[in-house]
Amino acid sequence: ELSLVNFSNTFKFLLLNDAKIDCIDSNEMSLIHFAIAGGNTEIIRILDQNDVSFVGTPQIAAQYHRHDILEWLIDTKFHDISLLDPKFGSIAHNAAISNNLYVFNYLQTQGNDTEEQVQNNENKWIDAPNSKGLTPLHYAVSNGCFDTVYYLISTNKADVNKTDSDLDTPLHIASYSGY
Repeated sequence: ELSLVNFSNTFKFLLLNDAKIDCIDSNEMSLIHFAIAGGNTEIIRILDQNDVSFVGTPQIAAQYHRHDILEWLIDTKFHDISLLDPKFGSIAHNAAISNNLYVFNYLQTQGNDTEEQVQNNENKWIDAPNSKGLTPLHYAVSNGCFDTVYYLISTNKADVNKTDSDLDTPLHIASYSGY
């Protein structure tokens, strides 16, 4: 806990000395993305009070297993869990990269107001492709995240034969990735 306090104090000291909060690094990551990945809620709160853009933050929270922050973001800022950001992909894509089954279970419970929606496969985020045609299943396979692969296939909603823009299926990716 002491280190979190020191980090927060260092952050505050830098802000008091006119450090810019709107900087973007060479990977187009902003300060809020690093704060979400680091999980320091005090820094996140300070950035929120300074009206920084939270674009891409649910995806970062999913990738870095920041479950409490992800739930807060969905409850307060991003109500559409199927949101597909051109740069950051979807929440499900990022959860697949890091084998984050908690997020898949959480997403499964969100947005299903009725049993009919569940039965009618309303969880389209499970098989949603990004701009390159990659689904969460493609990402899980390419990162060797077997638990996520198993979860997505066991829902009977992930298409194991869906092709990406290179016409590769998850099986192609598993073959050339050695998984």
